[in-house]
Parts: sequence; structure tokens; C-alpha cells
Amino acid sequence: PAVYYRKAAAGKPEDPDPYVRACDCYDADLNIPPLGLLIDFLKTGLQTVKDKQVLYFRLSHLYQLKGDEDLSEFFRRLAQQSGSGNGGGGNGDSGNGGSTKENH
Repeated sequence: PAVYYRKAAAGKPEDPDPYVRACDCYDADLNIPPLGLLIDFLKTGLQTVKDKQVLYFRLSHLYQLKGDEDLSEFFRRLAQQSGSGNGGGGNGDSGNGGSTKENH
């Protein structure tokens, strides 16, 4: 992910927005930024972001793009579980986005 997103994440480590924005920049046709780096970036965010649900959904989506259905399902379930206990709906629609960028 771009240095900008890393700096933004370092400035507000509890905020999921820099991680989500980095996902929004992903171009599946060019694999930019590289999928593996993007996944690693989101995983580092899980250590500090308070509301992890959106990152879990994004990780699920990225693993699906990578072809790893097991990890995609794992993170999807984590997202649903994290949403059910915080009053945040947990219906799967709030964080699974990212598909708009890949379908351009």
C-alpha cells in the first residue's frame, strides 16, 4: 500500500479508514497494490483498529480474490461474529465493499 496510507494508519492506529481506503485503491487487473502486501497491511491493522468488523470483511474479500476460500470464509465469520455483539448489525453489507473497484 502507498506510503500515504501507512502514514495515515500510524497517525490514527485505531481508525480503520486508511486500511479501507487502501483496499479501495486495489486494481485486480494490474494487482496493484500487490494482493499479498494489502492483506499484510490489513492484518497489521487488526492489532490496533478498535472496530475490526470492516477489516475482517475486507480480508474475506481479498482472500476470495486470491482464491483462498478457507481464509475468506474464516474472516467472513469473524466479521459476522464481531458485528453481532456490538449492535452494529452484522449483516455483512457494511464492510464487504471493495467490489466496486474490482468490477470497473
